[in-house]
Formats: sequence, structure tokens, C-alpha cells
Amino acid sequence: FGRFLIDDLGFRLVFTWQGAAIAAAVVAVPLFVRTAQAGFEQIDPDLLDVAATMTGRRGVFWRVAIPLAWPSIAAAALLAFARSIGEFGATIIVAASIPGETRTVPAAIYDATQAGDTALANTLALLTLLIGISILIEIIEKMLEVDGKLAFCSLTPTIEKTFHIMGLAQYASIYPDQTTAVTQLAP
Repeated sequence: FGRFLIDDLGFRLVFTWQGAAIAAAVVAVPLFVRTAQAGFEQIDPDLLDVAATMTGRRGVFWRVAIPLAWPSIAAAALLAFARSIGEFGATIIVAASIPGETRTVPAAIYDATQAGDTALANTLALLTLLIGISILIEIIEKMLEVDGKLAFCSLTPTIEKTFHIMGLAQYASIYPDQTTAVTQLAP
């Protein structure tokens, strides 16, 4: 298959940064799928049934299911991102560790450790940690921010927006287990 890609299509993934990115993404997919799946499984089926009476399947998916599962989808994306950033094995196999072309941070840490340069390895590891924490803090702040203010529950704004988009805010008390916050926030 690789020969077909290179010879017939002129498309090369081996020893390229694109190949490293695809390898890291493929390794991270199971984490994303399982975490996002948990979010979709927690949605009350009755809520989806009510939404189905007002819109088609796509509307239920985009206007109800996605907003309600959004915290899990965001967590899944964070887990997949963290997993792919730290990926070593698949990226080394697909893209090797060519300095200036395909070297990833985990490969650079490994090379520095093998060369006995623990100061460089520690610096790279610390830099990776600081970048990851910064991204995590920024994403959490964005998820919790509602109308310029920090919300105490990231699910509350999602549920409220879903009901307002569908024009169902007045019916929020039908499902008190998932929408109690909506009844308190609805105008």
C-alpha cells in the first residue's frame, strides 16, 4: 500500500511531519472515542425523544446531543491531544527522528537522555509540562465562562443554551434531573 501511495499518487507519509501527526492522531483516537461515548451515553433518551418531535435527526444531534455531551467531547479532545503530544512509539516508527524535520518533543527528550544530556531532557520535559498546563487552564476557563462571568457548573450553560435554541426553556421542569439549573436560569 505504501508503494502505491508513493509511486502512483506521489503521496509520501513515511519520514514526514504529516506522517508523525497522523500516527499520533491514530494512537489517540481510542481515548477520544471512549471518553466522548461516555458523554453521549449519559444523555436522557426522553430528552432526545422530545427533541425529535420538533426537529429531524440532524437537528437533534447538533442542537441537543452535541451541546449536552460537550463537556465529555471537550475532555476527550484534551485527552487525545495530551496523548498525541506525548506519543513516542508510533511517531518514531512512521517518521523516525530526523532533526529539523520530524523530531518530536518525546523523541528529543529520548535523544537527549541517550546522549547523557539530562539538563536538556529535563528542560524539554518541563517546557512540555508548562505548555500543557497553560493550554489546559485556558480551555477550562473558556468552558466555564458564560456571558463574561465564570459559571460554577459547566453543564448549566450548555443545557440552558440547548433549551433556549429549541425554544423549550419553559418546559425545563419536565426533566428536573438534568435541567434543574435551566429552570432557575430561564428568564
